[in-house]
Amino acid sequence: MNIALDIGTSNTSIFVSGGGVVLREPSVVALVSGKNKIRAVGFDAAEMQGLSPDNIDVITPVSESMICGTQRGTQAAVLMLRKFLEKITPSNALFYPRFRGVLASPSGIGGDERLRLEKICATAGIVDVAIVDGIILAALGANLPITKSFGGLIVDIGGGTTKIASLSMCNVLQGCVVSIGGDMMDKALGDLIESRFGCRIGINTLRRIKTEVGSLHANDTAHANIRGVDIENKELKTFVIGADDVAEACRGYYQKISDSIITVLNKCSPAVVAEVDKQGIYVVGGAASIKGLQKFMTDKLKINVTIPEDPHLATVIGAGKLLEQKELLGEMLRGRKK
Repeated sequence: MNIALDIGTSNTSIFVSGGGVVLREPSVVALVSGKNKIRAVGFDAAEMQGLSPDNIDVITPVSESMICGTQRGTQAAVLMLRKFLEKITPSNALFYPRFRGVLASPSGIGGDERLRLEKICATAGIVDVAIVDGIILAALGANLPITKSFGGLIVDIGGGTTKIASLSMCNVLQGCVVSIGGDMMDKALGDLIESRFGCRIGINTLRRIKTEVGSLHANDTAHANIRGVDIENKELKTFVIGADDVAEACRGYYQKISDSIITVLNKCSPAVVAEVDKQGIYVVGGAASIKGLQKFMTDKLKINVTIPEDPHLATVIGAGKLLEQKELLGEMLRGRKK
């Protein structure tokens, strides 16, 4: 079975050749303490965060786009990936499939880390994997002309990091990785709720708030009634949170990302800057889904910003396209070895 994978800080996505994106679940696994026995994975494990008993370890094995280098973190990543592969295996399959595929990697990893990723995949059951820079796959998923002399300027706002790159002929001309992502915004929103409303809520509720009422539009009146735990008396409490609260918590991070885009542009040649001005900037990733981001960044950068449909799936869709474009994949892998 040919598959494409994006193992992100917040979510893992899998694309199957001929079937499209068949899985997107939180990169979370619950293990019995001291053992490699899975109690839950993905959505089920995420629901256990902050609620699990002492004999269950709820682990997020990916941090800032990198699989944790500890033995426990690596084991957790293998078990999580193996379980996800089981989930996408047809129930009527006579034999367990031999998985081959394309894996999105963090930008700028070295040979040792690449070998570690290959070993993790092999242990999980993927017999052959091609590892490709995730920022290039994100650009391909956003339909940018990555094989051309100017392949576009792409920004991928993930859970743990934001990647920014100008591309040329399947390579990065200029770029950077910023330690800002959706997880940091989740924490900022949680801190705001504690200080403003005197309540604590779980990570899944935080993410639901961002999805339901999150907006950077000025004067957005969207709001939601939320139940949390009162910090002082530990009783359940209902409060009303609005889009303006979410914007207050997150706006500064999007401003910093915009500043980082300007820094990358300042390092580019005048010809590249002219192309960016003409073609615009493409923004993808899970944290690119907040309403109003396109206008916010266009106003800040004075350059047209495009957020494609399903920005959270751009990387795995790009990897899926490479499954069908064997010649392009071969060229990219050969170019990396030069």
